[in-house]
Amino acid sequence: MDWNHLLTSYIIFLALFIGTKAEDGETDNSNLLTTTPAIDDSLIARNGLTSDKCKDDPSKRYVAPAKDCFDYFTLAIFWAPGYAYKQKLRKVPIRKNIDPKWIIHGLWPSWSSGQEDPACKRSDIFFNENRFKNAKVLTPLPGDNNLYSVLMNTWYTILEKATKNFWEHEFNKHGNCATRSSKIKDDVGYFQKTFDMYYKLNLGTTFSNARYRPGDSKKLSEIITVVNDRLKAKVKVDYTKEYVKKDNTWKAYLAEVSICLDYDLKPIDCTNLSRQENDGDLMVTYPNSVPN
Repeated sequence: MDWNHLLTSYIIFLALFIGTKAEDGETDNSNLLTTTPAIDDSLIARNGLTSDKCKDDPSKRYVAPAKDCFDYFTLAIFWAPGYAYKQKLRKVPIRKNIDPKWIIHGLWPSWSSGQEDPACKRSDIFFNENRFKNAKVLTPLPGDNNLYSVLMNTWYTILEKATKNFWEHEFNKHGNCATRSSKIKDDVGYFQKTFDMYYKLNLGTTFSNARYRPGDSKKLSEIITVVNDRLKAKVKVDYTKEYVKKDNTWKAYLAEVSICLDYDLKPIDCTNLSRQENDGDLMVTYPNSVPN
């Protein structure tokens, strides 16, 4: 028997077999992990590589942690007059009376892909409004620090058609997934931790100390720097921007500030900031009422 001929034939057969499998899309990709470029260490730059890991195991009482289910948190806080004006431009009906104050928009688990992962929703935890009656919030303001009372004054919708059971809606859509963070844990913790960050940041005082008060106008780049310096991280600032033809100028109003946070609720740099970077010289007004 010609062993060299047999060995050569076997090698040719093996090469053809592997090539056929590759064409059929059946190759074993397990070894590709060793040649894939390293993922950026930035939480936000992870590009949503978490959904395949976001699996709970009720039989073992295992709950997948936040790091396996989403990429980072977004804390959004809006300036009521500016945000109301933004909704007006969109033809969305708003309330008649809008107080000039900073209001929590929400604390949201976020994905770099921009798409929510339904696997993040837990089936073992629920919203229970009755638990709020005895819960407290650490607030620097005098008066009632009951969680329910603070929610009524600081976390509500300005839309004319309010969502029924607004806080339950917020928890079911965002808070349920957020409880995967060990810093939050449950429905009460979700709202308490959000308020804790809201009061620590205290945007009203932060801007006031920088001589930017309702009625004032300031370059967008300077507004951003005020908050970035306060948090030691890059934030996203939202604003309306309209061209006034008769004056050949732009009119802009401050609407919202979004802070990106890691799983321990510590500020990290937000990304996708090209719009505000390009508009750095834009004069943005801090409206003291809803613009006409």
